[in-house]
Amino acid sequence: MRKFGLHKWWFVTLLLTVPVVAIAQSVSTFTPGTVISSAAVNANFAALASRIAALESAAANAPVTTTTTLTFPGALGAAGIAREFTRTAATGDVLVFVSGTGFTSTNYLSVAIQLDGAALGTLNLTTNELNVHKTFPSKVFRIAPTLAAGSHSIALLNGADTTTDGTDNFNVVVVQLSR
Repeated sequence: MRKFGLHKWWFVTLLLTVPVVAIAQSVSTFTPGTVISSAAVNANFAALASRIAALESAAANAPVTTTTTLTFPGALGAAGIAREFTRTAATGDVLVFVSGTGFTSTNYLSVAIQLDGAALGTLNLTTNELNVHKTFPSKVFRIAPTLAAGSHSIALLNGADTTTDGTDNFNVVVVQLSR
C-alpha cells in the first residue's frame, strides 16, 4: 500500500487525463469544399462542453494547498522560540520545511523542532570549523493528516552545544494539503 501512496498523484493524473483525451478524439474537422452539417457543428460544441466540464471537475477535486511561512530570529536560546500557525482543515497531509543557521564551540550543532510541545525532529550538523556560522541541511517533516484543525505551535530550541545569535535566522514553511 505504501508503494501506491508514493505514486497516487500519477494515477490520479492518468485517470483524469484519459477521459479528456478520449473526448478530444471525437471532434470533427472540416476541410475546404466539404459540406458542413449542423449536426457535425453541434457535435463539436457538445464535445467542447464535455471537455470544459471534465476540466472544471478535475479542478474542483484537486487538492487545496495552504502555505504559511514562520520566521524565527536567530537567538533561539535553550528555552526556544515558538510561532503559531492555523490548520485550516482536518484532512490532508501537513509538511513542515525547516532551515536555519547556527554555530558551536564543539563539532556538533543541533536544533530541536517541537509541534505543540512534542518533539517533531531535529536539525543536525557536524563541522570541523568551530565558532563559524553554519547552515543546517534543510529538513522536511510530514505530520499525520489527523492533526486537528485550529491553532498549533512550532517551537525551535538550541541543542546543548549549539549557539544562535542575532546574525542567525530560521525559516519554517508549513504546507497544508487538503482535499
